[in-house]
Amino acid sequence: GAIKFNAYSSTNQTGTPTYILGTDGSGNVVKVLGGDIPGGGGTVTGNGAATRVAFWSSTSAITSNANLYWDNTNDRLGIGTDSPDEKLEVKGNIVINSQSTSSATTELDQLIFRKLHPAGAGSGYYNQASIRSKTFGGYSGGLNFYTNKSLGAGSYGERLAMSIDNFQNVGIGTDSPSRDGLNVFFGDGPYVHLTNTATGNTASDGGYLSMIGSEFRLGNQESGGTLSLFTNNTNGNGIVI
Repeated sequence: GAIKFNAYSSTNQTGTPTYILGTDGSGNVVKVLGGDIPGGGGTVTGNGAATRVAFWSSTSAITSNANLYWDNTNDRLGIGTDSPDEKLEVKGNIVINSQSTSSATTELDQLIFRKLHPAGAGSGYYNQASIRSKTFGGYSGGLNFYTNKSLGAGSYGERLAMSIDNFQNVGIGTDSPSRDGLNVFFGDGPYVHLTNTATGNTASDGGYLSMIGSEFRLGNQESGGTLSLFTNNTNGNGIVI
């Protein structure tokens, strides 16, 4: 048969609902507390707003906050903003806590940038670059920057591009800059190219410093350019070649 509740409306209810009607395995109508329903839970209360991400504010209530925003049209999540311009936009600081307790010099957490495989998502992604935090033991730290390089025949390998140590020394091609300031390490001859874009911005413009074997080279590639060595500044004594 059927069960019918006469004169039911939202205006003539009295009291606070305590039980939920259900059926047992034999089809009998029973009343049980919401929390006693197998696989179920108690009554959920709360309210929300369109575009806001819902979260539990207590064990039985859901709410939302304007600082956690979902743009369903563009599939974008905003934290601290209600107008995200990218897939994820955060207004404020982001903290990455490493779980490492190592006292050795080692890399810790990383931020990885990937590119979709030409064959589609089913074939995975290529790592393009990454940024990794580094500890030198204790409270001192630095950063390592990596890029990926083609090794031929569809093979790719990761390569250290630049590092910054705990003394603010910068290493290019090395994660252990041994001198103060900028350190450039390359097995086939380190090369520093200085270019004035007002006169040209190609590989044949500007000046350079390089090491070829045990020979140190300093040159000016500009047509009609000069090479000047000063002991103090541009107004001091110097040699012009």
